[in-house]
Amino acid sequence: PRATARMLALLPALGLLLGVAIGGDPLGWLLGTTPGWACLALGLVLIAAGLAWATRIVARTERLL
Repeated sequence: PRATARMLALLPALGLLLGVAIGGDPLGWLLGTTPGWACLALGLVLIAAGLAWATRIVARTERLL
């Protein structure tokens, strides 16, 4: 479960790489516009929340074993 959570947390970075690979400028948009900064901030908050949630689930499961 921990490895899966980490892998899912890295998927947005893969999306950015794919955007660059097809000729887009996702980093320019994320870092160069106000909506981009808002999306970046929200995405980072959601990634952190997801990792924290997965950590709590794993810890609770380990206590039960």
